[in-house]
Amino acid sequence: MLTVLSSKDKEALVIDLLEKGYTTREIAKIALVSFTFIKKERMKLTGEVNEEHQDDQKKKPLSIPSQAFKLFLEGKSIVKVAIELDLPTDQVLKIHSDYLILQNMEMFSHVLTENRKNLDAYLGLFDFVNGNNIKVNDLNQAVHLAQNIGNLRKEKAQLEYDLDMLMDTKKWYEKELNEIKNKYYKIR
Repeated sequence: MLTVLSSKDKEALVIDLLEKGYTTREIAKIALVSFTFIKKERMKLTGEVNEEHQDDQKKKPLSIPSQAFKLFLEGKSIVKVAIELDLPTDQVLKIHSDYLILQNMEMFSHVLTENRKNLDAYLGLFDFVNGNNIKVNDLNQAVHLAQNIGNLRKEKAQLEYDLDMLMDTKKWYEKELNEIKNKYYKIR
């Protein structure tokens, strides 16, 4: 009959076999454990510290704002972050505001880097916008109009054509009206 050992019992067995000089392969066969498990127990026994484990111990836990930033990066909502980190509303809103500022700074830095050859043009545009007190909505509308300039030109041409047709129709009706008036006055 095969007995299943608890993890504590396996640890004790592996340590006992290590102290008696058994090889890793022999211990794995006897205790039914992995080589990694044996290596960890050997390191505990000899006092060696695993470099990976040591790096984990050196890492300090993330601060609350850093944890929140990480959650925002993962796409979590403000409410979910507040719940997960058990933060009051004003604190989570402040952290979210800081997160957005950092994100915008990163985006701004990227734009500057990508357009460093045209930096003078961008700075001139910013000066023009600021100097003329142009609002974001005004810029959005101007961009929208610029993107649709072709359609607007076609629409203008169609309206001009329609207006010409209406003017011709008006002249025709005026001519017809004058002819009717002349006939009416002749009859009288």
